[in-house]
Amino acid sequence: MALQISYTDKEGDTHEQSYWVISDVHIVKKLNDNLITPIAAEDMPSWVKYAGYYGVIVLMGWRTKQNRDDGKGARFIHSVFPTGWEPPNNYHEVTTNEDYRFILDMESQDSLLTQAYNHLKTLDYFADAVEV
Repeated sequence: MALQISYTDKEGDTHEQSYWVISDVHIVKKLNDNLITPIAAEDMPSWVKYAGYYGVIVLMGWRTKQNRDDGKGARFIHSVFPTGWEPPNNYHEVTTNEDYRFILDMESQDSLLTQAYNHLKTLDYFADAVEV
């Protein structure tokens, strides 16, 4: 599974058929509720406040599906923590975004990847994505 979108990179170049694939989904188990929350706690996501299972997505993007099929390296990487490892020199941009966290439904019949892709489709970047 992959998602195809029109994506404008950080240099302002638009890639009309950019191709995005989840490379990793890390599972985080938060053991306790956060009992100390600021006054604006209602605006905080559940993964900050509550115990539970959460997914963290690492997403790779290419200018086109053909670039990936041709064996070219990913051009973009997006995640909550894409740092912590040294990306290859061919990355055009590395983007951090807290939106790549989501609540895992441990009782769901959907696979971890399906849940992750479903979460991506709720984000503005991927609202009009085409599954390919």
